[in-house]
Amino acid sequence: MSIVTPEGVVLELTLAGVASRYTAALLDVLIQGAAILGLLFAMGILAGAGPLLIAFGILLVFAIVFLYPTLFEVLDDGRSPGKRVMGLQVRTLAGGPVTLVASAIRNFLRLIDILPGFVPLVGIITILVSKRHQRLGDMAAGTVVVRPVKLPVRFSGPAAPGMAIPGMAIPAGIRIDIAAPLVPVDMAVIAHWDVSAVTGQDVVVLRHFLARRHDLGATRTTMADDLANRIWPKVTGAPQGLGPERFLELVVAAKTRRGD
Repeated sequence: MSIVTPEGVVLELTLAGVASRYTAALLDVLIQGAAILGLLFAMGILAGAGPLLIAFGILLVFAIVFLYPTLFEVLDDGRSPGKRVMGLQVRTLAGGPVTLVASAIRNFLRLIDILPGFVPLVGIITILVSKRHQRLGDMAAGTVVVRPVKLPVRFSGPAAPGMAIPGMAIPAGIRIDIAAPLVPVDMAVIAHWDVSAVTGQDVVVLRHFLARRHDLGATRTTMADDLANRIWPKVTGAPQGLGPERFLELVVAAKTRRGD
């Protein structure tokens, strides 16, 4: 699934399939079941405390069933424990973090998705036939379940002087001063870098990312990795082991120093 961010960047997200989603769901159910059994055991020991304790226990069971997935998805960037194990994540259709309201909607409507019972046919069928692999809860909440793709930063490989940065167009009306410094840089570090293959448009894109990175949320790391992967073949002389964002900062500084 392709998503265009407000920064004009195209992100590719891999939609999760039925098998991985329901394996994650099964893991979560096992965790919830263990918690409920422990609660029932404790209630059995304390049964003499009366109906007030029983009512409190019922509320706790409700919390385990309904609040467990919602709170984990909101607090752990779209991941319940089962999703974390399977490498899955709930995102909005715009690619952003799932909100409390959206997570509550998608998890409440799980009551319909799990019908008719042991085999959740409604959820399976809707995932299989929907374009974005959504169950009914996802459709109502405007969410998708994805397998985030984190691109490793490659600091080696053949040069590709003509390589462009597809999907990294700057929105209309944006004006960036490519001569203004972004971060302090020891110019001796980049004195021997050859950045002649990095184009002026590349620099504008990099500066736009670096200036807006603190507002990007969960997409920041993926975008930094992707940009570093695309720019690295154009740079000669950069040492191995630089972090993606520091590498991009130094590339911009090197281009500014050269005046290209």
